[in-house]
Amino acid sequence: MTSTAPVRIPGPGVPTGVRLQSLFESEPDLGVVHLDADDRIEAANAAARRIYLHEGRADEALEGQALRSLYPAPFAGEVDRFRGLLAREDRPLLIRGIWRGHGVYTSVHPAPGGGCVLLGRRGAVSGPEVAPSRHVRVDAEVLELGELSVLTPRELEVLALLGSGGTLKDAAADLRRSVKTVESHRDNIARKLGLSRRGELVRVVERSGLRPADVGRSRLILDRAGPRPGSLGASSQIR
Repeated sequence: MTSTAPVRIPGPGVPTGVRLQSLFESEPDLGVVHLDADDRIEAANAAARRIYLHEGRADEALEGQALRSLYPAPFAGEVDRFRGLLAREDRPLLIRGIWRGHGVYTSVHPAPGGGCVLLGRRGAVSGPEVAPSRHVRVDAEVLELGELSVLTPRELEVLALLGSGGTLKDAAADLRRSVKTVESHRDNIARKLGLSRRGELVRVVERSGLRPADVGRSRLILDRAGPRPGSLGASSQIR
């Protein structure tokens, strides 16, 4: 693990001015990844393995591996997109994504020598304490929805609307469908996910951070061996 990077970085729930080394040692729920200029992993803590890898690969040694090599092409392309954005903007990024069914916020910070540092947390983390005004906020275009992958695009829209506090009538108005149709979608969602109460539906949405706009993004589907491209038609879109 690197111990010399003189990086002071605020991240998801991390106070300004904290050194990289102390994050490895004192923030057990914060995923920390230090990349070199070629996006090879110099260091990654246990929380990062839990957040960003498949469960079956959580103990895998990451040091020396290229970040792009850990994921299939659609997600690897996101790495290039974020790297380009970081270079153009010359300021930290805050990336919102969904990985293995969990909402993940990752802040990306330039590091000495052309590298960068990724700080990530699961959960609905947001606000100025996480991303000061100098951060560039960006949504990931490739998602892994976990248990929500069994839902149709319309069911995902309904879930996002109802789970964020909307009523059946509100969702029907937003989707330009009848209340009865939305109610049918809700019942199908509950059956597929094994939910029995509205509160459970809300918790699913809170955990994933799902938003209606996410329905139009690309997604991957994980199997036991790790990530693989999703297949909902040739485009792998959830439209």
